[in-house]
Amino acid sequence: MPLVDTVEVRQPARDDVVGRAFTVAGVGGGFEGTLQVRVTAGDHEVARAFVTTRAGGVGAGDFTGEVRLDERVPDGTRLVVRVSADRGGPGDRDADRVAVTCFPRSTGFVVHEVERGETLTAVLRGLAGLTSATVDDVVAANPAITDPDVIEVGQRLTIPLLPAAQ
Repeated sequence: MPLVDTVEVRQPARDDVVGRAFTVAGVGGGFEGTLQVRVTAGDHEVARAFVTTRAGGVGAGDFTGEVRLDERVPDGTRLVVRVSADRGGPGDRDADRVAVTCFPRSTGFVVHEVERGETLTAVLRGLAGLTSATVDDVVAANPAITDPDVIEVGQRLTIPLLPAAQ
């Protein structure tokens, strides 16, 4: 009976905000414990890395590694982080994929739960000094927002932490 390679990305989580460099972590197994990390913006690859599981070549184990984007991507770019067993050839039937939003200057993000009467502008005003994010940045970081004038009470917004422009 053949063994099945298992890969589960636990960080970043779906819809997280990432910067130019970020950590990828999870559980997985692959040939000699090696997993391949590919980051794409649409059909364009913007980073590739390899990580090794703590289990080595036997079974699945924890993995963690840093990914650094090969090139500059604009703020608000949607990326797909794909981690798969490295078999030295094409195919990723055992891959796990996570969609994130990239703000290269980001130092992280905060999550804000919308309260009655709030607008995106009011939310950002309350975070003044913590981030220089704009309404457009918040919309880009939250794919569920289809109209910036319509946010719901209880909705959780991901707000990128962006330093003031210099």
